Amino acid sequence: MEISMIIVSLLLAGSVFIPFYLFNIAGQSERKKFKKKIEEIITKNNLNISESETWGITSIGIDPIMKKLLFVKIYPTENNIQLVDLSAVNEFQILEKRKVISTENRKERVLEQLDLQVLLKNGNMHILNFYTISEDQGEDFEVRRIEKWNALLKSFILDKPIKQKAA
Repeated sequence: MEISMIIVSLLLAGSVFIPFYLFNIAGQSERKKFKKKIEEIITKNNLNISESETWGITSIGIDPIMKKLLFVKIYPTENNIQLVDLSAVNEFQILEKRKVISTENRKERVLEQLDLQVLLKNGNMHILNFYTISEDQGEDFEVRRIEKWNALLKSFILDKPIKQKAA
């Protein structure tokens, strides 16, 4: 009786932990492929990224020497690669799209899309998509992330000379 109970316990424990382990391994291999693609893009463009962040299928980074911003979204069928010359940028603007939904006698504002609009001095623009509800079902600090990158990128375009006080 004890041996059969041990076997049943092991089978139950295995049925819970083996799928978890397999999903973990699959996720690690996907993450390695993603990192490899990002490294290939960085090498191809001769960049030296010092500040970067990666989440989901998105990666953003800055090369402070060349003053370049690299924004990459890697989809199964295509890659969205945007390389922006920060010396040609006029301003950055956060674009936030929300919708109101009613749930159990209360209304909630749900984030649908979050973009960073890059306005260039020549009038052109780039849209860097940080979050779309259709791609990322769960919101994971995207507002804080885009605010952080907005502030960081603004510091690169605000090349104001430091004024010294007269004695």
